[in-house]
Amino acid sequence: KYVCLMRTGREMKELELLPLFKRFTGTITQTPPKMSAVRKKPRQRKVFYINLLQLQSTKVLFEVRCEAGTYIRVLVSDFAAFCGGAEMLELRRTSAGNITEASAHTLQRISDAMWLAYEKRDESEIRKVLIPAPEALSLPRIVLQDSAVEAVCAGSLVFRPGVSLCDEGITDGAKAALMTIKGELVGVGCAMVSSETMKAMKAGAVCAPETIVMKRGTYKKS
Repeated sequence: KYVCLMRTGREMKELELLPLFKRFTGTITQTPPKMSAVRKKPRQRKVFYINLLQLQSTKVLFEVRCEAGTYIRVLVSDFAAFCGGAEMLELRRTSAGNITEASAHTLQRISDAMWLAYEKRDESEIRKVLIPAPEALSLPRIVLQDSAVEAVCAGSLVFRPGVSLCDEGITDGAKAALMTIKGELVGVGCAMVSSETMKAMKAGAVCAPETIVMKRGTYKKS
């Protein structure tokens, strides 16, 4: 979620902006800007909503909730054709997933906490700053049997016998957090079936791991 301050090339009215914001809500196509670290080719991203917060002549303050990888600067440049030109003056990210500004820390506090951890072997402050990975991920869970963890860490698909339980509402193609029974994060995968189908299955692949964070050998083969 972002809050953006935009300056338009001409004075805008609320009745003009609301239809414009609606036009760019939903699935949109963007080309990343030249200074970005990704390939400069068109790609689709989802914008969930754009809300107008304040309007003063040519200055427009709005809030955007969007899919990761959406470029707000590109969104503003797309608005330009309808506003007599447009430029982004300020941009503020107010949340990422379920992590909000309320849990943010200053760079100085983080630096001091890291110094204590490395120089004094005191991890008390850094533990107050860091958010455990399972808490940071706002994803439904697929909980693995202990016997399946090592195979998944090695790159294997998740098969139904290796699943202990799964959250409701997982859809085919959706991202899911792969967890151990103890609540440890194994990685993130892409569901190959819905949670309802998964529960009804006796065998077969149910999820394809995409990112593995657990070190191999943490759960040794029995």
